[in-house]
Amino acid sequence: MAGPISMTGGCNTVTITCTAQTAGFDIYMDFDNGANNPDTNQMNPVAALLTCNAAGAWEYMSGIAMASYQITTISCFEYDPG
Repeated sequence: MAGPISMTGGCNTVTITCTAQTAGFDIYMDFDNGANNPDTNQMNPVAALLTCNAAGAWEYMSGIAMASYQITTISCFEYDPG
């Protein structure tokens, strides 16, 4: 689910949240068919903050990889962690 688009520091931002529908299940979120994923993943829920870049594309900034990735698709998969 996409949250409202807001302005932060002169850039548009949106938080994407995926929530498991089955009790006890977790979420795995990935970007662009597995090319990247958010730093915090494999829990319930999973949220990722995207920022609109100068070209008008959404980007995710990874604090782990210390790089930003342009995002075109987001997938969320529910799974049983047990």
